Amino acid sequence: MNLSLLEKVILCLCILGAFAVFGVSLYRRYLLVRLGKPENRFDRVTERFLYLIKTIFAHTLVLRDWYPGLMHFMIFWGFLGLSFGYIEMYGQGFNPGFQLPILGMEPVRPGFLLFKDIFGALAILGVLIAAWRRYVQKPERLTASSEAAIILGLIFSVVTVGFITDGLKLAIVGNDPLASWSPVALAVSRFFAGFPQDLLVIYYKVGWWLHLCLILGFLIFIPLSKHLHLLACPVNEFFRNLKPRGEMPSIDIEKAETYGIAQIEEFSWKGLLDLLTCTECGRCQDACPAHLSQKPLSPKKVILDLKHHLFERGPDLLKAVVKDEKEVQKMIGEVIDEDAIWACTTCASCVEQCPVLIEQFPKLLEMRRNLVLMQSRFPKEVTLCFKNMENNGNPWGIGWASRADWARDLDLKKLKAGDEVDVLLWVGCAGSFDERNKKVATSLVKILKASGVSFGFLGEAEKCCGESARRLGNEYLFQMLAQENIATMQEIKFREIVTICPHCLNTLICEYPQFGGKYSVRHHTSFIADLLERKALKLSGSLPQTITYHDSCYLGRYNGFYAPPREVITSIPGVRLKELPRNRSKSFCCGAGGGRMWMEENIGTRINSLRTEEILKVKPEMVATACPYCLTMVEDGLKEKNSESLPARDIAEIVCQAL
Repeated sequence: MNLSLLEKVILCLCILGAFAVFGVSLYRRYLLVRLGKPENRFDRVTERFLYLIKTIFAHTLVLRDWYPGLMHFMIFWGFLGLSFGYIEMYGQGFNPGFQLPILGMEPVRPGFLLFKDIFGALAILGVLIAAWRRYVQKPERLTASSEAAIILGLIFSVVTVGFITDGLKLAIVGNDPLASWSPVALAVSRFFAGFPQDLLVIYYKVGWWLHLCLILGFLIFIPLSKHLHLLACPVNEFFRNLKPRGEMPSIDIEKAETYGIAQIEEFSWKGLLDLLTCTECGRCQDACPAHLSQKPLSPKKVILDLKHHLFERGPDLLKAVVKDEKEVQKMIGEVIDEDAIWACTTCASCVEQCPVLIEQFPKLLEMRRNLVLMQSRFPKEVTLCFKNMENNGNPWGIGWASRADWARDLDLKKLKAGDEVDVLLWVGCAGSFDERNKKVATSLVKILKASGVSFGFLGEAEKCCGESARRLGNEYLFQMLAQENIATMQEIKFREIVTICPHCLNTLICEYPQFGGKYSVRHHTSFIADLLERKALKLSGSLPQTITYHDSCYLGRYNGFYAPPREVITSIPGVRLKELPRNRSKSFCCGAGGGRMWMEENIGTRINSLRTEEILKVKPEMVATACPYCLTMVEDGLKEKNSESLPARDIAEIVCQAL
């Protein structure tokens, strides 16, 4: 295409102007992110980069939800392929013979043209599917917005006008030897067959300029809309959290001036980047047990409300404008409702399902910290929980001196300073004080004895690991309990810790190292699976039953133990394992995590009731669990559903039955 000098000047000004507006808008968003506090996310650069390549080009995270994932995959690759063609197209405005290096070479050119046409067609198909899904099917998790309609319209228009322009070009050229490699454009060109050449040239020039305006308009619109995620997602995925999911950041109690987060600028820069990255797909909301049980919490809404608050407060913060407190909307209580903050079970399903690796629930936990440590505002049941842990070293409030009573008749070695064993049995508060879970601890002791393992327990010297205190926001209480336990364990020698509680497991593995307590820690299902594999434990009893297994959030999503519980269950003679519809990484929370075990559930439907309904639908003969909290919540759910005849058992109890 030959442009006049004036047209080339106009083209140059349009491109430079659009990129200038784009750059300024993007820079303003960057400044908002810079408001956040420092955080080191620049470690393990090679690992981060390789992961980014995989997630972007293979869409591994997006395709976990195949229907919208496939739609997005088609749009992404279609637009990516066409973008190279658009660069050439506008380069030809200055130089009619311009072609991109490599892509202009004869062996590569036909394949590139075919790729561009096929994926361009797929992009149109993807947009149509997206429009159908958003405006006809209308899933609850998607928010109707004008921005989404504008973006879909722009993508459809850009690709369609591009094909029309390519078709007009082929119609003008006539016999192009490479025309067959552009099947869509060739089909369009046939529509214009017989049109006067002069008219085709006019149509082509109009289409060319229209296409330019659409592309540049799309470019300008990106940083001003929710589709900023097109640029933010790769950055956010590169800076993803490489620490264990179950590790909450520690607070220096003595040096910190404030605790937790109450102002938008108190989040780290990565926390603010999360807000700009949200695609508003709603996968987190669809997976959230609090939202699905009609609690006032949607992880998606939390992120979007925080983003809007950042946009509102950001300009004043950048200019260091100080406003009266009455003029500023409070983040806790007004932007984010306190009931929403306390509704979170910390099941991590929102983080697990997010296709762009936003960290949703940790933001709520930081707000809890502020409410507890700075404002002393928390549910009344939590007050009793804190008091019990502080005075008696357990949430039940039972006297600490009776912690070892459950093992009185088991001839169990109570460890003291200087003792040495292979395995330290970390019983946990549930195994020590809860009548139902004492049976689980007893079963595990029998298994360990049957396998000849050298082990012992701390007895009264063991205190609550502090997990509930930390998730409920009381960092001070958590650190006190953690440091006391670490000091106790330093006085004995052991090779590894075995525990029946995934919450204790996560705390000992991920959080005690923050205070010098680095141990080899195993969940009892993993330890039993290893005993069975080594034939150190033999199961002679048959159990001809269909068993379904409920995945614990803190065992599965937090620490990746999906296989060991299933290996143990299927090793039991006669057992048939029947999976629940939502299992493994998509498992549905029992409702007790995040300290919710110690709080009333008065809003909406009880979460354990929803999970129990799923369990009953698969019609098992037994329910297997691997967590004291889960066992309690499942049994409570069965009672509520008048299904107490269906037994719920910890895996240790089932194995003990088969000894």
